Amino acid sequence: MKKCMKLMDDNKTITFVAAKVEKEINGPKTVEAGKTKDRIKKFEEHLKEVQTGLKRESFYFYDTGVEGSFARITEFKKIIEN
Repeated sequence: MKKCMKLMDDNKTITFVAAKVEKEINGPKTVEAGKTKDRIKKFEEHLKEVQTGLKRESFYFYDTGVEGSFARITEFKKIIEN
């Protein structure tokens, strides 16, 4: 019974400490969440720009030919990687 009471007291202590720590990190967590949302938004915009650029490329159309398309795709991959 003593062990059970000790465990219950430990649980209350841990719960209290956890709530206190959660309050302490809430501000920085909110700031980081905002930064992450901004990064995701910028990435999505960049991705849309790249997708739009892909649709303008010569390899997007069938009249370019296989060899010309592969050459341009290789060039485009180098641009994207940088």
